[in-house]
Amino acid sequence: MKNFKKKQLNSSNGITLIALVITIIVLLILAGISISMLSGDNSILQKATDAKTETEKGQEKEIVALAYNSALAKKVSNGDSTPVTVGDLNLELTNHGASASESNPIIVTFTNSKRKYTINSNGKIEFAGTKSDDEPQEKTLLQALKDNDISIGDFVNYNAPNVSVTISEEDSGTSNQTINVTTEQSTSQMGWRILGYGNSNGELTLDKSKATNVLLISANGTEQYLELGKSQGYLNGSTILNEICTQFSSDKTNASNNFSVNKTTGRSVTIQDLYTEMNWKLETDKINDTYVYQNGDWVIGIPLTQINTNTNDSNRSERTIHTENVYSRQISDEEMFSSIIMYSNEFWFASKNSYVYNNAAYFALISFADSIQSALDMFCVNGNVSTNANTIRPIISLSSNTMYGLSDGEINKIDNPFE
Repeated sequence: MKNFKKKQLNSSNGITLIALVITIIVLLILAGISISMLSGDNSILQKATDAKTETEKGQEKEIVALAYNSALAKKVSNGDSTPVTVGDLNLELTNHGASASESNPIIVTFTNSKRKYTINSNGKIEFAGTKSDDEPQEKTLLQALKDNDISIGDFVNYNAPNVSVTISEEDSGTSNQTINVTTEQSTSQMGWRILGYGNSNGELTLDKSKATNVLLISANGTEQYLELGKSQGYLNGSTILNEICTQFSSDKTNASNNFSVNKTTGRSVTIQDLYTEMNWKLETDKINDTYVYQNGDWVIGIPLTQINTNTNDSNRSERTIHTENVYSRQISDEEMFSSIIMYSNEFWFASKNSYVYNNAAYFALISFADSIQSALDMFCVNGNVSTNANTIRPIISLSSNTMYGLSDGEINKIDNPFE
């Protein structure tokens, strides 16, 4: 009996070595199967990654398709039968982290994923690979500004063409004048800075969602002063300023600068630009008196109540206006420091102004000088006339397809040339 119990005890001491080896082998096989399923080209993880990538590519292609179709629909509704352009696409892609670049076919690149898509002349969209890290990032200046690659206030390497504009005494109210600015002068003496976002009308806007382009402004005014005066200066001043500033824009490649900006437009800075930049409310007084333009000049020396605006005199070229007074404003040092527009000390705004003082109406152009935004009188209905001189500040509205940071046709930030 004792021997039987001993044998029974020995037979229940645990698994044998062979069983242990077999168990280990089975576990290794299972581990190998699991590892192969989780790694490699056909693994579960890789398939999940591929599925995510394909979903993202599908979403990006849909964004491109919607942008293309929206641009095409706008052209058709306007009776425009020309193909969709890079500029048209960039207007639609503004808020989608993507930009189109000039090519045949057009290439749309997404900033974050770096994936590229082509669009042929028939609107067919195809995946075109992923941009490698060592390739320059194709990005519009507008997208670069939104991505903080470049900032409002940064100096940039814009090279304006040579400018030469002649203004007659008849138009200016003072004398015959010629404003001459060379490319070298506009670069070294004036300089160019990012003013901010521009809307479809070329106006400065603080709303990124309404931005269709980027605005530049000369850091300093022109070296030459423009003299304006009398009623002609008031009537024609804004037009003259804008005509001069238009000449600082370029619509073709300037090979000598290895630089290209297509379809840029130019204009003068206005009082509205300043108030938009500073987020101030533009307060004005409406003056209900009406004035009449007669025989090439404003009626002067006649009490306002005696001006007959209903006369049928054939020698009278009638033009009536309701005047508006923009309040003068003393600018604080803090406001001056924070403003790009007020970086320059004195210049014209292409903005008219009028006001009544001692029962006489004064007509003026708005200017900035010595930390004060105020009006420079041109003439008064009591017979007084004045002439004033100031510098010119162009604003350049760059096209939506202006590229940033490329070797050809680039806009890039540079160090402050005046420090």
